Amino acid sequence: MLDYARTKLASDPRIRFVRRVITRAASPGEDHEPIDDQAFDQRSARGEFALQWDAHGLRYGIPAAIEGWLARGDTVVVNGSRRIIRDARRVYPSLEVIGISASEQAIAERLAQRGREDEAAIGARLARSRTMAFDVGDALMIDNSGEIPVAGEALVAALARRECLDGAVQEGCKS
Repeated sequence: MLDYARTKLASDPRIRFVRRVITRAASPGEDHEPIDDQAFDQRSARGEFALQWDAHGLRYGIPAAIEGWLARGDTVVVNGSRRIIRDARRVYPSLEVIGISASEQAIAERLAQRGREDEAAIGARLARSRTMAFDVGDALMIDNSGEIPVAGEALVAALARRECLDGAVQEGCKS
């Protein structure tokens, strides 16, 4: 879904999709920067991450380059985690959350297709997800249970609206 939106919005230089840093080898399904734990620790100590968290036995980092983009007024799209929303809101008070949800069946099928986790790990991940509340009352929620273009278009529309609200002059914005 993010890849869909990234492709659709590629011509808009004010919308930046962040490439995450993850302690996982490169694999199909996400264009991330693979890194090992030692390099992650070193980069973290140097302050190279704006946000970071642990999930699913991995470590995730959002490069500090987003600071410059935000200072210029760009829209920065981050594939984050429910776990970091509270901390992210403290650091970025104007943060707007778009929650992406999907049915358990859709999530299980997609995880199986990726081939990174076995059936037991997928089951454990789904069980963990059930216990984590997504309590962000002002979040725009998008259901990604169906075809990717449907949810992708909802995300594109939300990001385009954000650009229009920020006063960007672009095709599709109403004055």
